[in-house]
Amino acid sequence: MRTFRVFYSIHGNVQFGNCNIIISRGLDNVNIFFRDLINEKFDQLSTVKGSSCYLDLSAPNINDALKQAEDSLSKILIRITLSTKSVVSIDKVLFIIDASPEIDIREFYQFTDINLDFKNVRPVSATPFADILKSMPRKMATDVERATRWYWKGLKDSDLVDSFINYFIGLEALNEHFQKAKKTYPKCPKCGYVAKECPKCHKSIPVSNIKLLGIKYFMTEVMRLPENAFEEIKSLRNDLLHVNADYDSLRPRLKSAIPITEKTLLFALYHLMNLPHAEKMSVLPIWRGKEGQLLITGFVEGKEVDKIEPPVAMLFLDTKTNKVIEKKSDGQAHIYTRFIVEAGAYSLKEVRLRYLGEDSIALLMDNEGRPAFK
Repeated sequence: MRTFRVFYSIHGNVQFGNCNIIISRGLDNVNIFFRDLINEKFDQLSTVKGSSCYLDLSAPNINDALKQAEDSLSKILIRITLSTKSVVSIDKVLFIIDASPEIDIREFYQFTDINLDFKNVRPVSATPFADILKSMPRKMATDVERATRWYWKGLKDSDLVDSFINYFIGLEALNEHFQKAKKTYPKCPKCGYVAKECPKCHKSIPVSNIKLLGIKYFMTEVMRLPENAFEEIKSLRNDLLHVNADYDSLRPRLKSAIPITEKTLLFALYHLMNLPHAEKMSVLPIWRGKEGQLLITGFVEGKEVDKIEPPVAMLFLDTKTNKVIEKKSDGQAHIYTRFIVEAGAYSLKEVRLRYLGEDSIALLMDNEGRPAFK
């Protein structure tokens, strides 16, 4: 196991002071150190730039350390919100470095705002928008409006759990509108025998009010998805709501289930409004508007890790030099920028750059170090 130090900026209307919180995690502890960035204070009113913190924790590698740090910090911030009745949350991760005392060459990741307004945009077309306004069915208007709002929240939320739950609640709002479409019967959990009638009086015993039957019918009969797709999202929903598994084990399942759940909810909304949906189903959603960042990775040698204090950066992006020097008709633009090395006593090795942002926007580095966005 290695020791890592992870720096974050914190968003929220709280004042931490300079405090230290220790979380016990098996044989290891996670130490969280908070610091306020305050300009002036007038009694209870402060001009606050925000807060920062760093965590010291043990992990097998740098990527696991990032996941564990976010999980530990989120749990603490949720409890701080509960105690203060003021929302406080992670703003962004800034920096992580291998702080193991026995090594001299330390791996680091630096997350740097790129300050270039490259985003996917989708034009608002009058025809489909007007069709949606006109097609709201009166008998189910309340449920469709509610489901539409949950769809919007699902696209907007960055947390995997929140996004999935939002989509699923939207499906539950529409469940009863598909529930009467098909009868189902009790099934023996051991042998699978379906009891369509009472074995004594032979009266038919259809069951049509099973929870989530409408969602199951829509996914399997209308969308023609395999039944195990429905069973997986139902099982995942139960695991989340009834705490049947820890978050880390559910993360891969959430990443697989969210696109299916989003697509099902959108399809159901268009289906109930009698709108053409084939084109919409083939278009990938723009999940959330991500601010573009550069991930700078590499190794450092020198200066003791205990002397690192936020704000931290090995390389500063000189945003004043950002300049579009060439535009192309195929959606590409060549950008020129300049980096300033602020490594102090550090010696930098094997520095690499990677763009983090919306999936369809990529950064390519040519041999001269001139990045191109497309």
